[in-house]
Amino acid sequence: MYHQGMIDYPDELLHLEKCLGPAIDVGPAMTAKILQHNGEVVYCSSYRPLTIEEWADLFVQQNMVTFK
Repeated sequence: MYHQGMIDYPDELLHLEKCLGPAIDVGPAMTAKILQHNGEVVYCSSYRPLTIEEWADLFVQQNMVTFK
């Protein structure tokens, strides 16, 4: 899950995408390569893993299957 663009508080609009690993020589040390559904790769440092509740959510599971 990651934030796309600027964050509008208190609404968190997170996107489920695929993390490709660390981004070397781009941004801060914890920047990752994120593969979007449209095939583009973006570099992002505001990402997080799924929570236990999100792993159990059927909608999230369906999105994970269709993303492969």
